[in-house]
This record gives sequence, structure tokens and C-alpha cells, in this order.
Amino acid sequence: MLQEKLDLRAGYRSEYATDLQQGAITSYVWRLTLHDGNQLLMQLSMRDKKVVGLHLI
Repeated sequence: MLQEKLDLRAGYRSEYATDLQQGAITSYVWRLTLHDGNQLLMQLSMRDKKVVGLHLI
């Protein structure tokens, strides 16, 4: 569980992981590595070229 705010201004690196297709929704997954070495996954879901979901895992 996220206990504090993420300071993305301090720097991060993103790496594309994969994309997933479920019906009309395509989800793109990236791995974010923060300046302090912590990692998390970001999932961006789209349908008809519109964002329908954004999750940080």
C-alpha cells in the first residue's frame, strides 16, 4: 500500500513492459523506477483512443 506521495519531480526512469488486450480495451504496462530505487508498475487502459483507466501498482 502506498503510504506517502510519490515525488516524480526528483526523477524516475520508465521502461515499457507489455500490452494486454481484453475485448475493446487495450492496457499498456510500464515499470517505473524512482530516484530512490523503488519500483512500481503503471497500467494505462484505453478504449477507442480514450483513457478509461490509470493504475499504479
